Amino acid sequence: MEKIKRLYGMPDEVMQTRAQTMHELLSKDLLLFTAKFPWLDASWVNVFQQQITAAKNTMTDDSPKGGIRVTTEDKKIALKSGMDALHIIDVYAQLAYDENPALQNVFGQPQWEAARSNADKMITALTVANGFADKDPYKTELMSKGLTQQNIDDLLTIAADIEEKIKTHKTTKQDRPVSTEERIVIYNTVFKTMKTVNICSGLVYKDNAAKLTQFLLYKKSEKKNEEVEITEE
Repeated sequence: MEKIKRLYGMPDEVMQTRAQTMHELLSKDLLLFTAKFPWLDASWVNVFQQQITAAKNTMTDDSPKGGIRVTTEDKKIALKSGMDALHIIDVYAQLAYDENPALQNVFGQPQWEAARSNADKMITALTVANGFADKDPYKTELMSKGLTQQNIDDLLTIAADIEEKIKTHKTTKQDRPVSTEERIVIYNTVFKTMKTVNICSGLVYKDNAAKLTQFLLYKKSEKKNEEVEITEE
């Protein structure tokens, strides 16, 4: 599938600002344009403004990246919560089975370190720990040392939270290329309208160099560099 390309070489913010300025100038001299181009009327100008507004309301290129960073941090926090919850189980296991190391580790402790930075392994570790801690004789013996039902339930609650954050993180990453392309389509729509106004201005102001300058797409010092290819990281 061919990648969508920007139709302009200037920064997005500059293009949007220039489009808004062009819209304001066009609105002031609309009768001159309509006289030459009957279809270029008030309704057409209103659509132009709607296009500009839509472009301004879209996210910048950095916004989706920011979303990915946020969900990554959320996942790290959830993993730490998982380790904290497992640590509570381990403390009461040591108290309940201080003379039986094998029973102390029945909750899956040997696998916990690997789960510290791995979401899938953390979900497994929390689920296994809950499975043993929530059934007798372990449950009664742990609770006799102070473990609560809430401590046991927290294991599955945190596991579910981590699973949800994994889904959110994956969705955010998958959405980024699509949202970027959609954004470029919206920006290109504005620029295409700007080009139409620019072309029309050449006839409306053919004897007015100052006015023609106001409707230029690029300043003389700028390079056009149109059809810029969009690439993803």
